[in-house]
Amino acid sequence: MTSPDELLSRLENIFQCFGNFCQKRGSVSEADTRHQIIDRIMHEVLLWPRENVKCEERSDVGFMDYTLYGTLRPIVVVEAKKAGVSWSLPHGKWLKKHTNYQESCRRKKR
Repeated sequence: MTSPDELLSRLENIFQCFGNFCQKRGSVSEADTRHQIIDRIMHEVLLWPRENVKCEERSDVGFMDYTLYGTLRPIVVVEAKKAGVSWSLPHGKWLKKHTNYQESCRRKKR
């Protein structure tokens, strides 16, 4: 098992490498951000199994950059953006639909 200190050291290294990358490149795209930092944090620090990550999965509002799966269902959705681009949570029908889905999953477990 990897110690918390080792994981923290990995995270610090990733941030340092990304900072150096940004300084050399100037402008950093979403693809750069995903490849240089998000992928590495997911697998090297969080130790999320690669086989439990789906990229560019379709949803009602477009594509999700990453969907992290547990045993049977999605657990986390990660949306990547390049530096300086903001993002907000979906609302309205999409949020209500997915909130209802989560509630139905909770009821099935009882």
